[in-house]
Amino acid sequence: MKKILIYTVVGVLLLLGVIGFIMPGIPALPFLLTAALILSKSSKRDLVRLLRSPVIGTMLRTTLRRRKKKRPRLH
Repeated sequence: MKKILIYTVVGVLLLLGVIGFIMPGIPALPFLLTAALILSKSSKRDLVRLLRSPVIGTMLRTTLRRRKKKRPRLH
């Protein structure tokens, strides 16, 4: 039951992300990042599958790389 709910929420978020990718008024990245976050907490295999997808995976990997570079190091 929990997996079905997680996959439903992730599916809706991915759908909104794809719509946001196509339509100029809706941001795509917040929906895609939220879907990736939920998948990372529930299933590593599904997260890897999402990151390997040609369109969505490229956007997510690019964003994650940029965030790593901008983050200041705390000592």
